[in-house]
Amino acid sequence: MEDIMPGNDSYTKGLKKMKEMGREDTMLNQRKISEDMYQLSVGALFGDIWNRPHLSLRDRQLITMAAALLTLSSPQVLRDAYNDVRNTVPNVLRNKELVK
Repeated sequence: MEDIMPGNDSYTKGLKKMKEMGREDTMLNQRKISEDMYQLSVGALFGDIWNRPHLSLRDRQLITMAAALLTLSSPQVLRDAYNDVRNTVPNVLRNKELVK
């Protein structure tokens, strides 16, 4: 697909962070619906928020998991969040840590 934000540093950093996390396939349904929204999301979420210096990737993953647990909107959402965190960066979060 065409890159509509070729000079956007946040988008470029977002793609790099997604690759680092093993999440290149994240939000592809959104991309099919709106390329603009996909690129804005990648830039804002992965390019800006997930690259902020104050928290480690591990801590961000724990916060994401905790937020998913709090919403408890559906068992599928919880399973997806758990699997995303567990599979994102092997050996950063261990199953024992997630369970605690």
